Amino acid sequence: MQQLYKRFAWTQDGVGKLFDSMDTPAATWDKAFSNPPLKDDCDGYHAALYWAVSFNFDCRLLTVATRKIRDSHTVLVIRDGQHYYLANYNYLSRPVATMTDILSLLQETYYKRKPTVIMAWELSYWNGRRWESGGL
Repeated sequence: MQQLYKRFAWTQDGVGKLFDSMDTPAATWDKAFSNPPLKDDCDGYHAALYWAVSFNFDCRLLTVATRKIRDSHTVLVIRDGQHYYLANYNYLSRPVATMTDILSLLQETYYKRKPTVIMAWELSYWNGRRWESGGL
């Protein structure tokens, strides 16, 4: 996480990405390490992290939609046996038991300074060709 974060420059998706689209995990990883920095937003960063983590752990991107759409966010959820972990940029949570706990951790950490209502959430995985919805 730390090595990836050093090669990342948060950049709002532009009109070429319809202001929010997600590249493949391999492409984002390649941008970060072959031609740094990875210029992307939260979904691009966490797609790159997905690439590295998915070789050893079951993981999904978690995208939350918030009442104020600009506060929506994408992070990585990692499952190790019975436990889940929240990875948000360079933050890795303690192990928790449920996805409800993951959502609570996101509220407590990422949204702690500005209370935010999460309206919906979705887990996504890379099937080798495209992103698909699917649980852990």
